Parts: sequence; C-alpha cells; structure tokens
Amino acid sequence: MIRRFEVSKTRQEEKRIVVVGAGGAGNLLIKELNQNKDYNYRVVGLVDDYKKDIMISGYSILGTTDDLKTLKEKYHLDGALIAISKVGQVDLRRIYDLCVNAG
Repeated sequence: MIRRFEVSKTRQEEKRIVVVGAGGAGNLLIKELNQNKDYNYRVVGLVDDYKKDIMISGYSILGTTDDLKTLKEKYHLDGALIAISKVGQVDLRRIYDLCVNAG
C-alpha cells in the first residue's frame, strides 16, 4: 500500500524590521522583501543618518541610527537589516553596535 504524505509549510510570524539605509541598496532590499514573502520580514520603515522627510518604495524614514533603541520600542521591532552599499568598516561596526544595543 502506498501512502501519500504532504508536509504543509507553516508560515512563521513575520518579523517587524527597519531597513538601515535609504539609498539604492535599501530600495532594492525593500523591493526584494516585498516580492518574496518567504523571507517573513515586514518592513516598518527605514533609518538613515543623512536623508529625512522622503519616502522610499512607499516607506518613511523613521529616524537615524541613533534612534534605533527608541524606534524598537515605539514600533515593536524585531530587528534591522543593514542595506548600505558604500560603508566603511568603522561606520558599519558603529551601526552594528547600535543595533545590538537596541536589543
């Protein structure tokens, strides 16, 4: 006797994130996340140290990297994805540390 088993793929709860970087890399990342729901990320907005008061792919810039801890609490964020194409090692480490310190 042959039995057929189907394994259903359970969808995990989406993780609420901000994208760090409102340039081309951030825009590209948002488009990819929106097109492929298998990533299970829900973009809440962006964080950028230089740009403000603009929309990227329909999302607002919520603040700067220095605001990450406050934004985490305000928007109940689960994490951040860094999308900066040209960043030095020192700045990348600073952003990483801010993300870790935000929890």
